[in-house]
Amino acid sequence: TDGAVTIDGPVTLATGAVSVTTANDAITFNHKIDGPQTLTLVSGTAATAIQGTIGGTNAISSLTITNGTANGTIEIANIEGVTGATAIGNTNTTTITLDGTAYSTDGTQTYTAAAGQNIDITGVATFTTSNDNISFATSGVDLANNGTTTINTGTAGGTVSFGAAIEGNSASAPFNDLLVITSGTGDVTFTGAIGATNALGGLTVNSSQGNAAITFTSTIGDTGNAGVVGTTAIGNTTTTDLNFNGATYSFDGTTTITAASGDTIDIGAAATFTTAADNITFATGNIELADGSNLTVDTGAAGGNITIGEIDGHSTETVTLDAGTGTTSVGVIGATTEIGVVTIGSDENGGITLNGAITTDGAVTIDGPVTLATGAVSVTTANDAITFNHKIDGDQTLTLASGTATTTLSGNIGATTALTGLTITNGTANGTITFGGNIGDGSGAGVTGTTAIGNTNTADLNFNGATYSFDGTTTITAASGDTIDIGA
Repeated sequence: TDGAVTIDGPVTLATGAVSVTTANDAITFNHKIDGPQTLTLVSGTAATAIQGTIGGTNAISSLTITNGTANGTIEIANIEGVTGATAIGNTNTTTITLDGTAYSTDGTQTYTAAAGQNIDITGVATFTTSNDNISFATSGVDLANNGTTTINTGTAGGTVSFGAAIEGNSASAPFNDLLVITSGTGDVTFTGAIGATNALGGLTVNSSQGNAAITFTSTIGDTGNAGVVGTTAIGNTTTTDLNFNGATYSFDGTTTITAASGDTIDIGAAATFTTAADNITFATGNIELADGSNLTVDTGAAGGNITIGEIDGHSTETVTLDAGTGTTSVGVIGATTEIGVVTIGSDENGGITLNGAITTDGAVTIDGPVTLATGAVSVTTANDAITFNHKIDGDQTLTLASGTATTTLSGNIGATTALTGLTITNGTANGTITFGGNIGDGSGAGVTGTTAIGNTNTADLNFNGATYSFDGTTTITAASGDTIDIGA
């Protein structure tokens, strides 16, 4: 037509493909649409509004509302039955408004609008397919329903992709727009930032099942604002690959990032993960740092626990873990020279649990009381300083090797729980070793097994504590001369 089209009654698509095309005039369906045929609507620069449910009683075979390349607006209430592809909008579409509760198809769903935040989900909506892809293209998506938006593509592989930013409905509390995604074996890709201006109230991506890869190309939040204010759960123990390629991942709520065992949590750029005194856990999978991808995890001065299994690098990437008054638990960090400077803890003195070897081509600073928890623990540097600023306890062996650099242990060792062995020999290198506190106390040994401190080239050995108590063979060695200094 060369005029508006209004269909004001329930519609059945009966014979062959059905289309409604206007010369830039509005198209409106006020009631439901059913029937096993294709439906194509073209309103050009005018509005298309579907007020009733599509395919609720008898699924249609496909749905196309693209308007060619024109910029008309599109509103769709509910889609409950499309057996083929659904294509809504184009790269010039001014606005797509999805104000219903159900968008269910047995085929792909593609929603495309002009660049900007022009796809508005205003209904508390669930998007489902039968293992088919769902894509929000070109435009960003605004979650503006004060509820949970759910996307589920099945268990056997339907991808979910967002071509631009995702924002909530408000820049201030309450933050109650949540996003939950389940994609089975279908990859999930976030191309734009999440919650950089208006935070989401929660983010869940394949937290309960599905082995698909999950990729964040941009940020979550920004340096001044959390992108999610609420619980974040990304991945599960079968997730094959998690990719974080942005610079900032900021959360205000408990955050759990999980992938399958192995190097499956990939940091593709220098990245900072922050919470507002909330726990953050990197579970099961190891963190792998790409070239130049320095890692910072910071839960704030007021505490929020950090838990990390293992961190691997490539080219002396730095690692900074600061849980404030919260606890930090970390396993193996690095091998050979793949990790650079490592700093764990801060002035707030939260407890630190070490569960494996730390190997670096950079200085290592541990700034909090330390517990040696799981197996033998070692810290080895390529002639870079090792510093422990507080006490060390735990019924494990501890080996420190700083080569020609200094090793400084400022706190007591084994005063609460004795170590089972202590080795600080530095091979044949001449690095200085300093004990600022005691080993053990007046009532018990600080090391119950073998202790070996220094070697024949050690330039200086300093014992500045009051008590050094051992229950095992103890060897203290330094270079010839006045090189073993008793300072207390």
